[in-house]
Amino acid sequence: VVEGEVTALPDEGQVIVATGPLTSDALAEDIAQKLPQGGYLHFYDAAAPLVTYESVDMDSAFFASRYDKGTPDYINCPMTEEEYDAFWTELCAAQEAEVHGFEDKNVFEGCMPVEVMARRGKQTLCYGPLKPRGLRDPKTGKEPFAVVQLRRDNAEGSIYNLVGFQTHLKWPEQKRVFSMIPALKNAEYVRYGVMHRNTFLDSPRLLDRYYRVRTEPRVRFAGQITGVEGYVESTASGCLTAMELARELNLPVIIHDREAHQDCLSIVREYPDVRGVYHCYSGSLEDAKVLVRLGWMISFTGVITYKNARKALEVIDWLPMDRIMVETDSPYLTPEPFRGKRNDSGHVHLVAEAIARVKQMDAEEV
Repeated sequence: VVEGEVTALPDEGQVIVATGPLTSDALAEDIAQKLPQGGYLHFYDAAAPLVTYESVDMDSAFFASRYDKGTPDYINCPMTEEEYDAFWTELCAAQEAEVHGFEDKNVFEGCMPVEVMARRGKQTLCYGPLKPRGLRDPKTGKEPFAVVQLRRDNAEGSIYNLVGFQTHLKWPEQKRVFSMIPALKNAEYVRYGVMHRNTFLDSPRLLDRYYRVRTEPRVRFAGQITGVEGYVESTASGCLTAMELARELNLPVIIHDREAHQDCLSIVREYPDVRGVYHCYSGSLEDAKVLVRLGWMISFTGVITYKNARKALEVIDWLPMDRIMVETDSPYLTPEPFRGKRNDSGHVHLVAEAIARVKQMDAEEV
């Protein structure tokens, strides 16, 4: 790993570029110069503000899920018709931050700034992010005229996201206008909403099915810079790109599939000649049998020492010893009895000991 900014594509060797939609100006310019036949496309994306839970006036808000389905994870901030009218008027007139080249027509419809949506009509927000349907205010027993929802943004529940409030208003304007929402009158902002330009390649013209540059196949692109949108799609394109390069170079790969077991396995099946390691395995016994048949190693971390590790222990019990690897994933996934503290490589013996107990053998043999 070499730390530092990459400002140009390397002139030789195999290259995978996965710099996302916010590729630096210097690198983007170099790519454009070297691959002029590809061309760039772009759209404008925006992020919503974050506020602290402590600063939300819960006397003016309530926890609930729409139609009481699932768990009541959202904080709902109701507004009367008079409060909404005043809010909408100020939102439409609020000062926006300058974004070079931005026009309302260039906005990404799936992540539209709330002020752009508001300008489309007075009731538009009430059929969008401020929709009150299925949310009954426990104080009145009725649906409010409008509801702003807050979604938890971290595991601790100390920070909340204003759902649907992507914006490029100036920061003082965000505080002024959003404070007109009764429950947010004294809100403390951890992050104000921002807008940025997402740049991506004209991939159908520039790249082949393996994300290689048609005119220079040693250079590959993966992730959002190729025009895919979303975490799963971006990760899948990266996985496909890496597997294809591993096949060409006859090199092993490491995969962490987290909760995308079947998506990753479907790609692995397409490359029966590629071998590697499944890092921090959390899949099923059936999937493990497929991987062993394809010649893969399966690696385990401190997770197997946790009380809910029954599935992983079942896999270990079946696995041949020559297919098992032990790791720590430091500084994360600390094994018991040190769970909750920073992990380090000195704890790897605890993982080996857990495997030894399942296999009914000495830890030294593991």
